[in-house]
Amino acid sequence: MRHSLDAASHCYPQSDRGARFRSVLDGLRGLLGPRRVVYVSAPINGGPAIAAARGRLSVAPPTDLVDTNVTAARALVARLREHTRQEVFDPTCFSRYPRWTQDDYVELCVEVLEEFASSVVLADGWEYSRGCLAEFTKAVQIGLPCFDQAGRTVTEHAASVRIELAVGCLDESDPLACYQRGALSALASL
Repeated sequence: MRHSLDAASHCYPQSDRGARFRSVLDGLRGLLGPRRVVYVSAPINGGPAIAAARGRLSVAPPTDLVDTNVTAARALVARLREHTRQEVFDPTCFSRYPRWTQDDYVELCVEVLEEFASSVVLADGWEYSRGCLAEFTKAVQIGLPCFDQAGRTVTEHAASVRIELAVGCLDESDPLACYQRGALSALASL
């Protein structure tokens, strides 16, 4: 099932990528069976450092900032795996497929979350990541409990406050700010 943040759909182009993901999802089904996972929602191509640099960038985020985000996400996954008996899904396993767009990653990760997650852990800086915003919104829509990386429950209200503060840090015309406002609108309509 495709994720929907209709209020933000005008911010980013949409296309049909479903066929590309069938083998990935089938592989996860074969591996996990009926088991559910702790889904880690972590900025990869977003986050506070990339949002701060965005005004200076005319192209994709610098590789060193993406690598820093991947390293931080993998460290969080490792910590969670040490403290839970449940499977922990590492979103960085999808971070380097050639020819995939940001939309591809977001859609696939939301589908993984929807089908396999029992709860969501939001990594620090999630409110600056369009993928994390989509994942959090989907988690709320389907009733999954959400936690910050310290293990505290993240309520819709607390999340909305964080997103509003993040919007205030960005230029009004920044595409991420558009997506943040769409996420706020989607959360308010639930």
